[in-house]
Amino acid sequence: MLSNIRFIAAAFSLTVATMAAHAGQISYEELSTDAKLVTFETQPLNFGRPGPVFSGGLTFTSGNGSFRTYPSGSIELCESGCIMTDVELDYISVALPTPAAQAGGFVGVYNVPNHAQVEFYSNDLLLGTIAVDTAANEGKFAGWDAGQQLITSVRFVDVEDQQFTITLGEFAYSPTSTVPEPSNGFLFAVGILALLALRKGKLPQ
Repeated sequence: MLSNIRFIAAAFSLTVATMAAHAGQISYEELSTDAKLVTFETQPLNFGRPGPVFSGGLTFTSGNGSFRTYPSGSIELCESGCIMTDVELDYISVALPTPAAQAGGFVGVYNVPNHAQVEFYSNDLLLGTIAVDTAANEGKFAGWDAGQQLITSVRFVDVEDQQFTITLGEFAYSPTSTVPEPSNGFLFAVGILALLALRKGKLPQ
């Protein structure tokens, strides 16, 4: 009987670990097919623009309350427009209208190498962070799959004073994960089958 209990406990632990294994950092290519892409190409060229930036149904805010916006730039990061903080060591934050399983964005800086940090939150809970190092005029995607959690907001943080402000090129979010989650019914069925196998003596006693 004790060995049966140990077997069931081990099987349950393995199931939970498998379900959560894919949670964490993801590449742009790992976004699910229903991901929504938000760009800034319709934003007018503006420096020291007060207030938030609205695009694709999302609201982007900065720590000091102002932005620089650029509709289409000469660097790859800003091909579809971009937004920048207006001061050094600031951040760009976006609250999602509905919780998402995945989210991320292309982040970098004009003209100089950049060091940034991207933070993913489920309400007040920090799910994880990604350090992003880019060359001058380069943008890199920083994305997160929340696994069993849901992402409610993302913050792009400028962590180094390099005389240029942090830049966000595109933002993506998805209501679903790339890896299908087992349903409660499926897990219940697995448990029933395991118990039946135990009763028939097919599993180690």
